[in-house]
Amino acid sequence: MGELTVGGRITEVFCERRTYDKQYHTHSHPYAQLILPIEGTLHYRTPIHDLSLDSRHLFFLPPNFDHTFCATDRNEFLVSDIPLFVLPDIGSADIEQHLPLAGWLILLYLGLFPTAASYALLGAGLKKATATSSSIVVLVEPLVATLLAVGFVGERLTVAGWVGAALLLASLVVLTVSAKRISQPAEKLCK
Repeated sequence: MGELTVGGRITEVFCERRTYDKQYHTHSHPYAQLILPIEGTLHYRTPIHDLSLDSRHLFFLPPNFDHTFCATDRNEFLVSDIPLFVLPDIGSADIEQHLPLAGWLILLYLGLFPTAASYALLGAGLKKATATSSSIVVLVEPLVATLLAVGFVGERLTVAGWVGAALLLASLVVLTVSAKRISQPAEKLCK
């Protein structure tokens, strides 16, 4: 994390997999954290909360917030350290009151268009589609998302990732060809 800090403050969002030990640790830091449990449990105590984080939780820890934590079992967490410039004007306990207007507009956009509108369109399409074509569409989604991440975001796939994408694509071709063959005799019967 050395190249990501200037004067003890992080300069960009940093995300890594972390494990924790069974000793209690208490500290605060000048950046926020987003903690997603992958395996195990992490006990957190803050001035406001006393909770156990496990795979059912996602936890946001504001900057400059005293917290005590320890793990009780084998564990692994995805932790994002988020610098202050990403979350401007956030107080330690009053996050929802200090989110700037631009932040609320971004949240509104994300809630309406990529989430609500896309699911509404998917639901409308599924009502009119056959079971086979619906399954094909649902299987195409992760493949398209992966290819978009490779093309536009610079994501790098491992050999296993490319093999998986090829297998998914081959499966989609087989499903599509099979669906066309099955639907042709049914169309002939109806005529």
